[in-house]
Amino acid sequence: MARIELRDCIIRLKDGLTGTAASARKTNEQQTVTLTDATGGTFTLTFDGQETSALDFDTTAGEVQSALVALSTIGAGNVQVTGTAPYLVEFIGDLAEANQPEMTASDSLTPVEATIAVATTQAGGVGCAPSAGNTTQTIGTVVLNTTDTDLVPIGARFTIAGETAPTTHVVTARTPSSSSPTTNITFTPALGAGTYQTGAVLTFASQEVEIKVGDGDVTYTEKNDYKYDLDRGDLDTVREGDQQPMDVKFSLVYEHITTGTSEDISPMDALKRKGGAAAWVSSATDKCEPYAIDVEVEHAPPCGTSQQETTLFPDFRSESREISFKDSTITVSGKCNAVEPIVGRSS
Repeated sequence: MARIELRDCIIRLKDGLTGTAASARKTNEQQTVTLTDATGGTFTLTFDGQETSALDFDTTAGEVQSALVALSTIGAGNVQVTGTAPYLVEFIGDLAEANQPEMTASDSLTPVEATIAVATTQAGGVGCAPSAGNTTQTIGTVVLNTTDTDLVPIGARFTIAGETAPTTHVVTARTPSSSSPTTNITFTPALGAGTYQTGAVLTFASQEVEIKVGDGDVTYTEKNDYKYDLDRGDLDTVREGDQQPMDVKFSLVYEHITTGTSEDISPMDALKRKGGAAAWVSSATDKCEPYAIDVEVEHAPPCGTSQQETTLFPDFRSESREISFKDSTITVSGKCNAVEPIVGRSS
C-alpha cells in the first residue's frame, strides 16, 4: 500500500468536460432599400456625405452596387448588393464587422405617392471579438461532450487561441442563463495580452473543486493478479492474470474549498454529481458507465518547486464517504478504473 502525506497539498476533484467554441465574429452592417408603388422615375443613395448617380426605379442590384462602389466613402470590394426592391446592402471588406452610418435616399419617383425608405436590418460590429482586458465573450458553434452540447456550464475552464501567455479562464456566468445555446459568457481572470482573431477557438477543460489540505493522507493499493502454473505438481511458469482496479482512500483535514466561481459546490456534490455539480461530466470515456471523476493531488512545498509532485487518480468512483463539519474532515474511499496513478514531478 502506497501513502501520500497531504501536508502542503491541494486536492482537486475534476470532471471530464471537454470541447470547443468559437468567439463570435462581429456582424456586418446590413441595410435595406425599399421602393413602394413606384412605376417610374429615379432615386439616389447617400452614404457618409457622398451621393450616388441617379438610379432608375427598376434598376438591378448590380447597378446599385456599382453606384455605391463608385463613392469615395465606400470603394471597390466594400459593399455587396442583392435582391430587387427591396435591395439588401451588406458592408464587407474594409467596412465589414463595424457599425456604419445609415444611408439616406432622395427620389424623383412616379407616381407622387411612391416612396423609398432605407432601414438598418442588422447593425454592424455586434459581437465581442477577443481583446486584452475582456471579461465577457460572445461565442458561437459550441460543441461540448455534455448532454446539452451547446450549453456552457458555470465553472467550465477554457483557454483561448492567441493569448500570449496561455491562461486558464473560468466561466462565472452565461447568456441565456438557463437555456441553450449559450451565446455569451462572463469569466475570470480577464484576457491577457495576445494576438486575437475573430472566431478564435476556445478550448474547454474540466470543472473542478479545489481543496486546500491542512493535514491527512492518501493511501492507494495497486494489485497484480498472477497465475502460477504447475507441471506435474511442481511450479513451472507464471502468467499475468486479470487487471485489478486500484483501491484509493483519502482522509484529510481541509482548510478551505474553492471552485474559482461563485458556485456553491461541496466535495460531496462533486463526488456524487449532485447540487452545484449536477451538470458535471463523467471522466469515464464511456459515458454509459457509472459517473466518475479524476482526483488530482498536488504537493506544493512552500520552499520552492524542486519537490513539487502531482499524482492523478483517474476515473475514480467513491464507494464510501464520511464528512465531519465539526472536525473539518473528509474521508472517502473507492476504486479507480486504472491499475496505477499518473505521477508527474518537477525537475
